[in-house]
Amino acid sequence: KNPNKPSIGDKFVSEVNDKSKYHLRNSKVSWISEQWVSDLIMPYILKANYLAGWIFDINSHESFQFTKYQEKGAFYGWHTDGGGDWADVYKKEIPGVTPKDKKYVQNINQVGKVRKISATISLNTGYTGGDLKFDYGENSSPRYQICEAVRNLGTICVFPSFINHCVTPIETGERYSLVVWCLGRPFK
Repeated sequence: KNPNKPSIGDKFVSEVNDKSKYHLRNSKVSWISEQWVSDLIMPYILKANYLAGWIFDINSHESFQFTKYQEKGAFYGWHTDGGGDWADVYKKEIPGVTPKDKKYVQNINQVGKVRKISATISLNTGYTGGDLKFDYGENSSPRYQICEAVRNLGTICVFPSFINHCVTPIETGERYSLVVWCLGRPFK
């Protein structure tokens, strides 16, 4: 072994530690707070919450996120949108005092709440890759599942925010989606 030449393990460790080479996502986002969008979409989420048998106590939502996966390889890595417990509760942002952190919010209606339900709406077709994929855990069969239905234009996929999920890399075309997180008091 050449002591001056880093091993493969050393290379991996240095790449993981170099945050400029690590990305959770490769997409572009913007925010929509129009009331008519909420009025159009929220009834579907509330109905899904009831029909799925979750009946999660939700009483508000964040702004809608318009997401663009515009280039080959664009993706969103494995993540959850929230845990739903007290560790994830939103706190009031105090400019100049609280740290710049996603757990501090300006909207007083979000303080003391957590993400409980996530929803994604398909806004286009004509792309390959870019699949919404879920990981239900090592004791589930199947463990991984692609949400095929969300490929259809206008389809909404509603799921608990604590479910691990990703968007696989785009192979061809562009993918556009609208995402929203519904909030409520932490689970007991």
